[in-house]
Amino acid sequence: MLVKNLCLVTFITSTLTECSLQLPSTDFVEQQLQSYFIDYKRNSKTGQDFCLYLNANKNKTKDISNWFIKYNSRCLSLILSEEGIETQDFPQNDATFIFLQEIEDVENSIKLLHKYHFWNSKGENHFILCTEVNNTQFLPLWFSFIWKKHLIQFVFVLVDVDVEIFIYNPFAENAIVNLRHNPDYYDVSFLNKLTNLFGYRLRVALYEYDPLLIKVNGTWHGKDFKMLKLIAQAMNATVDIIEAVNATHPYIETFMNIINDKADFCLNSIFVASTLWLNVVDYTYPHAYNKLVILMPVTSDDTTDTHSDNLISIFTYMVWILIIVLVIITAAVLTFAKKATWNSFSGSLIYSLGCLIGYSFYGFKSQRHSVQFQLITFILGATILRTIFTSFLVGTFLSPSISNRITTIEELRKTDIEIYISRELALIVPKEFSINDKLIVVSMEERTRRLYEMDTRFGYAVTQKIAQRFLSWLKEHVTSMPFYIIEEPLMQGFDIYIFQKHSPFVAEINLFLMRERSSRLVKQNERYQHVFRTNYTESGRRVVLALHHLHSVFYMLTGGLSLSFFVFIIELLNNHD
Repeated sequence: MLVKNLCLVTFITSTLTECSLQLPSTDFVEQQLQSYFIDYKRNSKTGQDFCLYLNANKNKTKDISNWFIKYNSRCLSLILSEEGIETQDFPQNDATFIFLQEIEDVENSIKLLHKYHFWNSKGENHFILCTEVNNTQFLPLWFSFIWKKHLIQFVFVLVDVDVEIFIYNPFAENAIVNLRHNPDYYDVSFLNKLTNLFGYRLRVALYEYDPLLIKVNGTWHGKDFKMLKLIAQAMNATVDIIEAVNATHPYIETFMNIINDKADFCLNSIFVASTLWLNVVDYTYPHAYNKLVILMPVTSDDTTDTHSDNLISIFTYMVWILIIVLVIITAAVLTFAKKATWNSFSGSLIYSLGCLIGYSFYGFKSQRHSVQFQLITFILGATILRTIFTSFLVGTFLSPSISNRITTIEELRKTDIEIYISRELALIVPKEFSINDKLIVVSMEERTRRLYEMDTRFGYAVTQKIAQRFLSWLKEHVTSMPFYIIEEPLMQGFDIYIFQKHSPFVAEINLFLMRERSSRLVKQNERYQHVFRTNYTESGRRVVLALHHLHSVFYMLTGGLSLSFFVFIIELLNNHD
């Protein structure tokens, strides 16, 4: 472990213990600070394995800091300087002791601590003023400054008439509390202040992202907003929503609001494939896995399919085989019956095919067993199949041409279709796919508008959740799906929420997200009660005739034919007797 201009002090000898350590002869301030640390170590229930010391080598702090380090010999100690560090191997520390010559040293000390990745702002932070203080009126101003630097877990120790120990809770009614006269101050100094915010107003950035998070008539809808309400309720907080006003690039505006301290965090699920570019903000653990996929139109203007091709594609090859087998069997039965009109196999085959597409049966009054067998064969077979065939035959001339579905990015690259994509997603598309020439960068609002207008001239690059939500909506509004998802994704990723750098809320909301994931209070597959901005209706679009349009008549036909077949069997048995 290499450290530049740092002094790593590790004491492993057992001879120096609390019992054998004697207080040196020092002035009043040092004696009071030493007594604070002795009492704290004796009563603290939290162990410390790695401690940081800042400003330990200055004139007015050298003596007391050296004493602290020796007394805290069982903890790995690191004395920080204003120089950089060449190693990244340090874990996050448990406690930080910041020694101050003057109160003005607070600002530079916090700025220096922010440079160290291993400094734990959410751990124990002790600000120790090493000079005697006669007036504490400066405390509210500096405590507020420390809080604005996202440091909330700290105590401020100074010496007036006696040693004074202050804590600061910006959420409580009494923000500044002196714990010196509290016998349990060792236990309450670093309690989690985020479990109850006492109605504190959280500034939360949101922007519309159809169909996952939308605003209709002043009311927000979506999974992320429901998550926000649960977080506010759990933390006893009030929410001020900072809404992005730039409809073209709301994501960039939200990102800048967080960096410029206009919002505490953003609760839009943001899809990322890597966190390397998020070095200027903090972020939660991934709360959901996601993918970047392409919604492809089922129809295409440049398709060369004909209506004859569509006619063949009505049924699968197995259904066509069964139809052919049925026709051949029926023709063979008719040939075996040796009817006068249809006395050849070819003639019976033509007659059977005619019956399949609607030609009426002959010989209904005949009592011959061959004709009865024909009726049994056709009454529940050919008639029902004929109805299905006719429905799809009519439907194929009303439906648009169907193009072959693309399943891989390689197949997409060979087509001429262009892809609408938002600027934020375009930046992370892998160049290895070589589809950048097909990408048309538009705003999220423009992409969403075209998608809900069913513009099938283009494909759309969206996250998997948006694609699945859109297809679920389509199933409830159209009879045939005009879009499908290409099976091969552009990239794998995950969804996160972003926060201000060193935000104290990250750890608490991370815990909440883990609890929510186990309890499933916000379901991943939650339906959004059909709330969408678009006023889409089915009128004006071509409707493909399918079975569900005729199901009532088809059920009546099936019931009647079944009843007729039952009567026929009874008559057949009675005549046989």
